Amino acid sequence: MTSESSQLPTFSVVVPSYNRPARLTQMLMGLSELEYPANCWDVIVVDDGSQEPLAPAVQSVSLPVSIKCIRQDNSGPGVARNAAAKLSEMEYLAFTADDCRPAPDWLTRFAAAFKTNGMERALIGGTVRHALPGELCPTASHLLVEYLKSVQNADRPRFFTPNNLAVHKNTFLEAGGFCEEFGATGEDREFCDRWSSLGNETGLEPKAVVDHAHPQTLVDFLKQHFAYGIGSARFRALRDGDGQQTVPEPLGFYLRLVLSPMRSGYSRKFRLMALLLMAQVVNACGALSERISDKDHER
Repeated sequence: MTSESSQLPTFSVVVPSYNRPARLTQMLMGLSELEYPANCWDVIVVDDGSQEPLAPAVQSVSLPVSIKCIRQDNSGPGVARNAAAKLSEMEYLAFTADDCRPAPDWLTRFAAAFKTNGMERALIGGTVRHALPGELCPTASHLLVEYLKSVQNADRPRFFTPNNLAVHKNTFLEAGGFCEEFGATGEDREFCDRWSSLGNETGLEPKAVVDHAHPQTLVDFLKQHFAYGIGSARFRALRDGDGQQTVPEPLGFYLRLVLSPMRSGYSRKFRLMALLLMAQVVNACGALSERISDKDHER
């Protein structure tokens, strides 16, 4: 290790994956372009119970750093990320996803952000850049997430998606990691909320960029937003159980969401608006199904 690299933060790049060996392989190949000293980072892939083990896909990729692949029963991405965090021997965790491609300076940008005053043990989010602007369903999903980020982070950065997120490992573990009761969605919102409630620092590094390419059919889109509704209901139930009353969003919140394509640079704005409206209806159905399930469980 050179004297210069010995002063740099070290990272474990964490990639949970499920049933997507081809995307995972492409993502790992993209990591070969990272411009960060090879002795300062490694990669941990967590196979979340894929039907066919992902280890062969991981082993087919050659990187200048160590790549570990661990396998667990299908338990959701939050459980997978926690497992990687416990295995990591690095100082920081850099979370991404198998449908993302980090920019070459991704870790460099996060490293610089952590070395600013008071951010050594912080949670820092980056920019998620939409890589499929010509496809309607992925674009609608991207607009929705970016709208939620703009609302949540209006006064200060406090909500980030876990496909572009870096955090001090020990502080992450001390905070309890991701809640493992959420399944496939909702754990990121709960984690960010809990992180801030514990008084931990958060920051935004917009120059830490990943390109997100997640193809979706209409059926995939509706399933995703139904699952978002389930996650939202679980988050509200958890907060209510802790005595933190969750106030419903006003009608204007949803109106601005549905109209958000009009302020975007994307074409086919009315189709995007229709998809966002459908997403909210399906989201509400998912939340209702979770509440009914909870009541049945109580009985």
